[in-house]
Amino acid sequence: LSPIVEEPRASGSRETGEQTAESQDPAGSCTSPCESARVIAPGARVLELGAGHGLPGIIAGLQHSARVDFHDRAANVLRSITAVNAAANGLALAADESSQGARFLAGDWRQVCEMAKAKSLQYDVVLAAEAIYRSDMYADLTALLKQCLAPEGVAWFAGKRFYFGCGGGTASFAAHLRENGFLVKVNSLIEDLRSNTREVLLIERAAIADDVESPMTERKRRRLNSSDSQSKDCGNGGGPADAGSG
Repeated sequence: LSPIVEEPRASGSRETGEQTAESQDPAGSCTSPCESARVIAPGARVLELGAGHGLPGIIAGLQHSARVDFHDRAANVLRSITAVNAAANGLALAADESSQGARFLAGDWRQVCEMAKAKSLQYDVVLAAEAIYRSDMYADLTALLKQCLAPEGVAWFAGKRFYFGCGGGTASFAAHLRENGFLVKVNSLIEDLRSNTREVLLIERAAIADDVESPMTERKRRRLNSSDSQSKDCGNGGGPADAGSG
């Protein structure tokens, strides 16, 4: 099957996913978004940004029966690495736009945003790892999330808290998103005491957060109710532990 690949329309040499970055170690933050996303519903539309080898998207497709679109800046990376890895792991690839299977989108953040607008693409879940190492990318990434994240959708962005010398990081990206109408919390914290702290950010639209229970809110409610029941059964009088990781 031939994957759908949109060719980049602009020149440039921004980094691509051809090489696996440090925090894209399968045991590290690359898989953390999917490990956190236990609530991805079957059939959910998922977008993995800067996919490279595409491990989070592959997990979403195989373990959660999600419909996955993989993105990378370079079309050749999607053809020679992402699509090959997805197929090797048993994920079906779309033969054309009308067939089922994984699809592939190439281009920078602005191009993907334009494509999402032109094709009315909306995603229930957006996954990304190592996408926020430069602060000058924040505006384009924020515009992309505003365009393609469904009203009740969630995004998980994994990365280092600070990228020294690059200006980016989860801390400053979270602050930027909050200033632009999103709710952001640290969903997972990864520390090995040997390298830079890594975090997985959970991102939602602020407009619906107070009115609509998100998947994470519903999961937290169930866990709290379960903890209350266990506390009453044990008679220890203790309150439930906070399920948040902030």
